[in-house]
Amino acid sequence: MTDKEETGDGEQDDISFLRTGDIVAMTCMAAANREGVLGSERVCLCTEGFGNRMCALENVSDRDLPPDIAMCMLYIDNALSMRALQEMMSSDSELVSFS
Repeated sequence: MTDKEETGDGEQDDISFLRTGDIVAMTCMAAANREGVLGSERVCLCTEGFGNRMCALENVSDRDLPPDIAMCMLYIDNALSMRALQEMMSSDSELVSFS
């Protein structure tokens, strides 16, 4: 799943590719403000139904309320590189910050 690519100055760069049919879960740490107390919690990107473009964040750090992991498993329909995914996500966040 990891290929090596040589850069212009002779270094090798690891490039990860998501292939058609891969199933992924995307998680991150998010700032949380509960009852006036700042903290952080682990959240996972989730969606309801196949082909649904509306996404939400599912809290996966609460031990008392287990997450619905089935909604957090995303099926990759088109092959793309992790670098392309990061560029798409960062360009979307830039558009949101400018509007």
